[in-house]
Amino acid sequence: AFYGSTIDEKREIHLFFMERLDASKMTLFNSENHPDAWTLEAKLKVINAIHSIHRLFSSEEMKKRVSAVQIFDPLKGIELYRQFTQLNGKDYEGRDLENEFQYMEAVLRDWNPSKKANFTLVHTDFNPRNVALRSDGNPCIYDWELATLNIPQRDVFEFLAFTFEADFSMEELRTILRQHYDMMLEINDSSYSFSDYIDDFIVSGDEFLLTRVNFYLAGSTLVHYPFIVRVLKNAVRMITSIKTW
Repeated sequence: AFYGSTIDEKREIHLFFMERLDASKMTLFNSENHPDAWTLEAKLKVINAIHSIHRLFSSEEMKKRVSAVQIFDPLKGIELYRQFTQLNGKDYEGRDLENEFQYMEAVLRDWNPSKKANFTLVHTDFNPRNVALRSDGNPCIYDWELATLNIPQRDVFEFLAFTFEADFSMEELRTILRQHYDMMLEINDSSYSFSDYIDDFIVSGDEFLLTRVNFYLAGSTLVHYPFIVRVLKNAVRMITSIKTW
């Protein structure tokens, strides 16, 4: 909940009064290391919630209200992502991640992402470190400082990579993506096909791997992130499996 703000430019004061989240009033909170706690019902509740934001900010009028939020262009940092991938590949040798790093390197060799869906306000750090479920079952989404204009699949892909267990079901993935595609038809015209949706989902997955997972991998060599190897493997498995559908 947001309770208001006080801004005094001359004194460089920017105060934003927000709810302090109480873990005792949450059923899921800081659950990035507990994908087993995320049922299909809980996942769909959160995806419905973030879709309400995507839908709201898909109009040009609403985008103007957040004019400081820019379109994310991953190609601007491609050399950084290339260096990160090479460095992480060396740091994680012997961790049974050769296939994952080979996939990332292959994407980087000829990376020219093309997106078909309409752009909207996207969280860009959408995972159980920033998503909770209240005791009444309603999702609570916070820490929006990385928000960009992008396609909705970017949020959904990251959320699933975190909330799926290592042996996640392809049937569950299909169910979720079909339901999210139906939601996406509210912000895209009828020519936007499920095939277009899947292409965008894969592009979003590649972007997540290179521009976000790389940073987690590098950071985990100093401050251990127990979730990162599972998230990396889940992300690559989702992409490579979907390509065979």
